[in-house]
Amino acid sequence: MNLRKRPDWLAACIDIGTYSTRLLVAKIGGKTFQILLDTGLVTNLGRGFFRSRLLSLEGIQETCEAVQEFTRQAHALQATHLRILATEAVRSASNAEALLSLAHGLTPEVEILTPQREAFLSFIANHFAFSEGNPHPLVVMDEGGGSTEISWGTPTSFGFRSFPFGVLTLTEEFLHHDPPHPEELHSLGEFLKIQFSELISPLKSWTESHSDVDRLECIALGGTITTLSALAQGLSRYHSARVHNSIMPLKIVNTWLNSISGLPLSRRACYPVMGERRAYVMIAGLMEISVLFSVLCPAVLPLNTLRVSEWGIRHGALLELRNS
Repeated sequence: MNLRKRPDWLAACIDIGTYSTRLLVAKIGGKTFQILLDTGLVTNLGRGFFRSRLLSLEGIQETCEAVQEFTRQAHALQATHLRILATEAVRSASNAEALLSLAHGLTPEVEILTPQREAFLSFIANHFAFSEGNPHPLVVMDEGGGSTEISWGTPTSFGFRSFPFGVLTLTEEFLHHDPPHPEELHSLGEFLKIQFSELISPLKSWTESHSDVDRLECIALGGTITTLSALAQGLSRYHSARVHNSIMPLKIVNTWLNSISGLPLSRRACYPVMGERRAYVMIAGLMEISVLFSVLCPAVLPLNTLRVSEWGIRHGALLELRNS
């Protein structure tokens, strides 16, 4: 049966990330996409993953408990379809079966996304959110705990690069002291410059082929940029409506990176809306955003601001289901 011809219906998606687990429940059908619930928890599935390539027992247990609770919430809202997606940590772990076995029977089968699928779902979600009614060139940065996807183009002409590192793995690999030593920050920055230089050639070719490059926009998503938006706005509590679709000047990223990189975790965690687990990875997250755009802007991308998004692969998965 063509789902687009059905009356509106409820669907849910759980996104098992390297650092957080999220639930989205939405009413979909035809042209409808109405969010009913969008929530998440920092479950830190990928703790210690960079060195061992193993998912910890604690991370598996905490993540499975979150998945079980989110499945209960989806059913309580009478969602008739549930998709569960997993990304870098599950994709690359040598003991991923331990998580999948524990989840088996509690939930539908977990879909392990390839890097291309992960980038595509993030891209179509944000294309729908920000470019559907006003088409213009988009670059999407999806900064996760264990991988980072950069995508560009349109849903039918789509380019991407996936990097097998994110805010958690970068923190564990490079930032060994609290607060990080200057030489650790320098090493992290140099590593990121080398990695992100791979984007210069494909993005330059793409921008040169577009006559409307002056309308180019970059969408950034992930816990770092959404937390930064809340901090920069002076919010005492996280407020989704204030964060999603907010504009972030690139200079603010560098201001906050310089402000917190010399602070110990205990002081970073005292900032409103941050908390200890986000504070733990915040320096690496800001460094990643800062270096990416220092490499690309303005020579390749004529940008000095980012648009902040809360939409990610879970939204893309339900849009894909709606359109199937």
